[in-house]
Amino acid sequence: MNIYLQGLTMGLAYVAPIGLQNLFVINSALTQKQGRVYLTALIVIFWDISLPVSALRLPQRRAQPLPEGQTC
Repeated sequence: MNIYLQGLTMGLAYVAPIGLQNLFVINSALTQKQGRVYLTALIVIFWDISLPVSALRLPQRRAQPLPEGQTC
C-alpha cells in the first residue's frame, strides 16, 4: 500500500502544476495586451519543452533489487 500511495502522490505532484499553469495562461490572455499574451505563451511553451528534455538527458539510476527477505 505504501508504494501505491507514493505513486499516487508523485502523479499528483506531476499533474497539479499543469492545471495552475493553464489558469495562468488563460488569465493572461483575458487581462493582458496581445503582445504580452504571445510573450507569456512563448515562455510557457519554451519551459514546457525544455524541462522534460533536460530530464531525459540526465543519467538514469537503475533500481536495484532488494536483498532477499528485505521489504520497503
